[in-house]
Amino acid sequence: MSFVNKPVQKKDAMQLVTGQPVFTGDLVSKNALVVKILHSPHANAMIEDINTSIAMKVPGIEAIFTYKDVPQNRFTMAGQTYPEPSPHDRLILDQHVRFHGDAVVEGQRKYMGTLWNTYAFYVLYANIDKFDPTKYNLEDCKLTVMDKWLLSKLYSMVKAVDDNLANYKIPEAAKALQEFTDEMSNWYVRRGRERYWVQGETDDKTAAYMTLYTALTVTAKTAAPMIPFMAEAIYRNLVCNVDKTAPESVHLCDFPVIREDLIDKELEKNMDEVVDIVVLGRAARNGSNLKNRQPLNTMYVNCDKKVEGYFIDIISVLFSRSGSGV
Repeated sequence: MSFVNKPVQKKDAMQLVTGQPVFTGDLVSKNALVVKILHSPHANAMIEDINTSIAMKVPGIEAIFTYKDVPQNRFTMAGQTYPEPSPHDRLILDQHVRFHGDAVVEGQRKYMGTLWNTYAFYVLYANIDKFDPTKYNLEDCKLTVMDKWLLSKLYSMVKAVDDNLANYKIPEAAKALQEFTDEMSNWYVRRGRERYWVQGETDDKTAAYMTLYTALTVTAKTAAPMIPFMAEAIYRNLVCNVDKTAPESVHLCDFPVIREDLIDKELEKNMDEVVDIVVLGRAARNGSNLKNRQPLNTMYVNCDKKVEGYFIDIISVLFSRSGSGV
């Protein structure tokens, strides 16, 4: 069993972003309500109600319907009445979204592009190894600390998205998805690429594949309300392509169940501190004009508690081996 590995053309990529067909006529204008105050760089006040007309001359309105399928733009609810924002709400500007075309493009690049690249990474190596996730069970895998960390962050993200959506905090839900995707790609995958390069089938490689597969499929289900077309493409290739008994669409799946048994806040906190050390290490290296690929003989870190051996190994490998890119 193999996954589809067709390069995504520019036209196809835009369809994943915007969906087809586009809204036409007054279908949206009859039912769409904006549930957050939106701010463009050209005007502070934006819309409270577009229930009767979308032909309003409001700065940024074009961006709302041009980029209607990215996390930053999923602020509409159909067929419901939403009260005008109170004066108190207007004052809480840090909770309002700066919305304009450039911000949407940046969101596509930082979030959707990162998610798609991580998905493409999995598909590439899973096809090379002819990996079939239906033959394995995550609970039976010998998970590393990095695997356990990613799974903990995954279900912490699901919990945050669920809570925020339940309270109509759409931007906060999108932010949780974006932060997790960034950590999955730029920390988990980058730190563990060698695990997928090992020749033959090993327990560690299987654990790496199953962890990343779980993270991608659960993320697709969680993100489906905000990126319905991209989530559908990922789900159908990763799940329907190997499991013929699975629901035929991500939108027919239940929202992911939160695995409290896999959430380890202490592990997440420790890994956050390791990331902080790496960031500070990069800054110190740059301040000393040391090239990124130049290994360090010694590195001193002032901590207020003992660092576990595995985390020391992560830091040591990043800063001592040539070609680490840190």
